Amino acid sequence: MFSVSEAHEYIYAHCLAYAGRDALECALELMNTDKVRFHGPEHHFLTAASLCAAWCNAIGGDKAAHLENLKARCAKIPPAVCGYYGVCGDSMAAGACASEMLGASYLSGESWQRVNELTSSTQAAIAASCKRGPRCCKRTTFAVLIAASKWLCDTLGVGVALREGFKCGFFADNGQCIGQDCAFFSGRAADGEE
Repeated sequence: MFSVSEAHEYIYAHCLAYAGRDALECALELMNTDKVRFHGPEHHFLTAASLCAAWCNAIGGDKAAHLENLKARCAKIPPAVCGYYGVCGDSMAAGACASEMLGASYLSGESWQRVNELTSSTQAAIAASCKRGPRCCKRTTFAVLIAASKWLCDTLGVGVALREGFKCGFFADNGQCIGQDCAFFSGRAADGEE
């Protein structure tokens, strides 16, 4: 079993090498390895790094420095934050990515507003992805990356890939899967996609 810091290093290397514009595809490649636990705080960096990789690839940006900064930012997101503070760490990770990419801070003007629009849309997507708990790190990652990619296209005009109708293939390995109460439940095992 990998530690969170070892998982972060693996995620960093994978996202640095990833050449596509599909944040969900990048995340699924990572989730389909034994380097990322089924549930765990490494999903926070996985979400931010996958989104960053797709974003940088779409605009021709240099990923290395952004990914390093995101690794440090996401390490500060508390584990189990979704259960204790009512905001998912994956939504916070998307906000960290947008803040990093847009150069936003607590003193920023328009970029501060934009980042909050993004995190609002990702948190709403998480809430809409299920009818009840418990948490599922796969479900929240899917919801955030799909919503954040749409936000990037619609709001900033960044040409990342969009997904519709995505279905999860991880449910068979999740003892806490909520089945039909999850928007991504497919009812059959797959490799992470339909």
